[in-house]
Amino acid sequence: MAAKKSSSKFRFIEATPFKQREWINNVLVGNPGVDCNPLKANKRFFAVPWTMPGTAAVVPVNQVGAIDEESVKLIVNPEQSALLDFAFDPFDDNVLATSCQDGNAYLWRWDENASSHNETPLAELVGHEKRLLFVDFHPKVRGVVLTIDAGKVAKLWDVANGARQLQQLPSEHKGLVSSAAWNHTGSLLVTTCKDKQLRVIDPRANKVVASVLDHTGVKSSRVVWCGKLDRIFTAGFTKSPINRVLHLWDPRNMDKFVCEQSLDQASSLMLPTFDEDTSVMYLNSKGEGLIRFLEIGESSIDILGKYQSGDPASGVAVIPKTEMDVTKCEIYRQLKLTPKGQVIPIKFTVPRQESTFFQEDLYPETWDRKPLGDAESWFQGADGKHNYISLEPQE
Repeated sequence: MAAKKSSSKFRFIEATPFKQREWINNVLVGNPGVDCNPLKANKRFFAVPWTMPGTAAVVPVNQVGAIDEESVKLIVNPEQSALLDFAFDPFDDNVLATSCQDGNAYLWRWDENASSHNETPLAELVGHEKRLLFVDFHPKVRGVVLTIDAGKVAKLWDVANGARQLQQLPSEHKGLVSSAAWNHTGSLLVTTCKDKQLRVIDPRANKVVASVLDHTGVKSSRVVWCGKLDRIFTAGFTKSPINRVLHLWDPRNMDKFVCEQSLDQASSLMLPTFDEDTSVMYLNSKGEGLIRFLEIGESSIDILGKYQSGDPASGVAVIPKTEMDVTKCEIYRQLKLTPKGQVIPIKFTVPRQESTFFQEDLYPETWDRKPLGDAESWFQGADGKHNYISLEPQE
């Protein structure tokens, strides 16, 4: 099924970068892993791999102007081992995980009032034999970290109880893993891989529950599990000629994708981010200033519109929904990192003639971002329940 023009209320999305005086400049980014998105953020900070080998900078999102490279405080990996990936703890704004060339991952607590660099990690995750290409926190469960190395070995860790290994996942990947995502409940994991297979994994049962051929091109693909909609979205490439293609999968029946959409013949790596409250996908690409807006349905990818900028993206990060200015009909916000070392906030709004009252149809209740459980209860099989809150301002 091909994509179609949408009649959705979100078809009039407008993207507006903040004024230039509100940008952050002189962000000196180093060289992380090839498939790493070099910008991560939460509601208080953003982080980038710094130009000094083995370091990361954590910067308040409300800072403006140029970063002073002489006074910026850094996280410094042991032996300054090259940083390949990193991630914020979704339940603690001041905790960051890094993965390194030495095969180890490290947890760090960030003190914004620190007077010197942070060279002492909270914990070390030791157990991989190859360089560590991927690290991320479980998005729904407190204290669980996923790591994947260049030897295709994937591990789960309990970092709330001594950084102990919970599980080594099935050794099914025949190539480097390029991305991973969790389903809405946090019970299943999906990965894309250089062997061109899309895999759905049940980590607690330690088995692959589905494996299918997805994008056939040699360049890396990306995967997003689309929240409550329970669809798997992939963005990748065909083999010859090289076309960028989107697929939508139903995880209950992985025999064939339910929707395919060909985009263009560009070769830039796509960086999709998803708003599960509105089912809108924001499709950025490395080296491009174009952002496409797509509405995801159960078996459809509907074109909403696009935003074109002269500032190409090196990386993108998303600010939590609870930080939106609902009085201005802001439904989404990204930070965009550019090759010039700028971090540009971009707000996405739906224009309304009357915006003095809360636009309830634009703001379904949203998850309160509190964990559904901890590592111990989750690994024993418990799936917690989401608590949803209204974004309507309280008088």
